[in-house]
Amino acid sequence: MKTTLLLTVNETEIICAEKEFETLVPIAPICISLGLKTNRQLDLLKRNESLLKFLQTETIEYNGLEFTAVPCLPIKWIFGWLFTIKNVSNYDDVMNIYNSIMNFVKAQKE
Repeated sequence: MKTTLLLTVNETEIICAEKEFETLVPIAPICISLGLKTNRQLDLLKRNESLLKFLQTETIEYNGLEFTAVPCLPIKWIFGWLFTIKNVSNYDDVMNIYNSIMNFVKAQKE
């Protein structure tokens, strides 16, 4: 799987991974960058019937390391999850992530 660095927020690299015909975004780096508990966000995702059907667990290689059982959402569904996030100390970080992913999507269409 080809990985791409989307942005760095609070010293955490947010990446995406190309898988066949879709682009996946790992959940954990976004949670870490926003100071959220990953397990809590995964529990919330699993309760969301709309997003749950798109949640995937993948093996991702990045910077020479292999990460297994990485929870991911397809990039087109990551926006729906981002807007469900509450209690973030700096909402500008959420918007920075949103805008960077949106810019990546736009660049892919060009």
